[in-house]
Amino acid sequence: MPPYKAVHSLKAFAKDKVMYNVCAVILDEIFFTEEENWDIFGPPRLSTRLSIVRDILASSLTPTLLEDLLNTILSKDEAVEATVRYLALQLLLVEGVRNLMIGNFPESYYEWVLEATGLNGAGIQTLDLRGVWIREEHRYFLIKALRKLQDVRKLTLRYTCDDEMLATLGKYCLKLQKLDISGSARVTVDGLKQLCENTSRTHDTHLTQTLQIVDLGGPGSQNLSVDLACYLLRTLPHLVSLGSYERTGAALEILHKKCPEKQFGLKYLHDVITTSGRHFAICKACPHLQAIYLDSPKDIAVHFLDMLDNLSEVKLHKVRWNDVLVMLKKMGSRIRSLFLLTVFGQVDMIELGSLCPNLIRLEIHNVSLSCSDTTHRNAFHGIKELYIYNSQISTTCVKLIMNQCLNVEHLTLGDCAQLTDPAIILSMRDHSLRHVKEIWFGVAQNLTMRTIDALIEHCPLLTSLGNLAAWSVHPDDINLLRVQCMVTNVDLALHEYGPDEEEQWIPIEAI
Repeated sequence: MPPYKAVHSLKAFAKDKVMYNVCAVILDEIFFTEEENWDIFGPPRLSTRLSIVRDILASSLTPTLLEDLLNTILSKDEAVEATVRYLALQLLLVEGVRNLMIGNFPESYYEWVLEATGLNGAGIQTLDLRGVWIREEHRYFLIKALRKLQDVRKLTLRYTCDDEMLATLGKYCLKLQKLDISGSARVTVDGLKQLCENTSRTHDTHLTQTLQIVDLGGPGSQNLSVDLACYLLRTLPHLVSLGSYERTGAALEILHKKCPEKQFGLKYLHDVITTSGRHFAICKACPHLQAIYLDSPKDIAVHFLDMLDNLSEVKLHKVRWNDVLVMLKKMGSRIRSLFLLTVFGQVDMIELGSLCPNLIRLEIHNVSLSCSDTTHRNAFHGIKELYIYNSQISTTCVKLIMNQCLNVEHLTLGDCAQLTDPAIILSMRDHSLRHVKEIWFGVAQNLTMRTIDALIEHCPLLTSLGNLAAWSVHPDDINLLRVQCMVTNVDLALHEYGPDEEEQWIPIEAI
């Protein structure tokens, strides 16, 4: 039986109550204000009443609580009107707030949001502006705000960054450690020089001493010159990642040819069309790599991944299974996370599991799977996250997964057209998934309410189940089960179209 919902803590109740009251006061002021000349059709500003509320909240609640309230309100862009969220930004952004995620605003609010952030956010250390797509008419207000955010350490500024913004960061934001400018196609080497070695900076230190992550990847990164990555690698001694920039390996190869003895501190690397020669250069230049993503590697480059002694997380795209097999035989026991996307050849699940006895996370896309047996001595015993998408899964493979993945917590199986109720029920009777929290079966038209009942009975920690729209289950039965869960306070979410959020491969937890 799934767990019961925990009783809400007093802190959670208090937070919800305060958040409701804040929004209610703002709405009341918008529609029923008695203050003359308070025009909400210009830039909405705090009225006298809201200013008093701001002072009361600032003196009554800690900055950490105000930060939590503010980010919660800003994240509800579909439920809370933009005017309310903007006024909440002015109301709750006080001295001591350290982390701010702006969320999505209409373009007409960009100027106001940036002004409010710069005016009251001097102490912000983490700022996420991914929901604000800066156009030419907004650049001035963004740059003006950045000049005041001198304590910022982590900044997300995707798709819209340019050299002038980088120069501003290099002059004023001298504590910056992580910069996400992925998707920004207008960045040049000159801009990066202004970022890292700005001669007009306001303090003696510069960003070469602090910057650890600069994400240059994302859509549009294909047009960025490899010289940008070369410059950052040469200039930033503490750099551990260039994010999803797909030509990092090419940059390392160029630098290795110029200075064969030079080593870098990268812990994550993404490269495309990696040759064996480039791979050897990567191994010599980056001995501390912990995670790697090779897209369409050439020759037999995959064979020599074992040369990286600290490597434990591997992502491969468009590779031959025979090449992967050679690599796994050399270093399979070291791998904790494996992501396979489009593998040429048939992947033997038992062989994969036996070669990677310490695997914790496995994600597979567009792979032909085979399975010769339903049990094995040690395959997949330690796995906690298993995701298989866009790959047909035989009943034998499902039985193997059910029998072997005794500690799995997140289980996603995409195309389960051959799966039937008896196969699931029999496996559950022999090996209950005692630790599973989320189960998602995609195309499974042969599964009925019998499978749902079996999963509920044998999975004591199950809290999420989908994709029920692709099962042979009537919507009325799903709604009835939802009502039963609500009445009995069972903590089980039934998804008709799968999880609400996409799974993302995060290579290094520390980053």
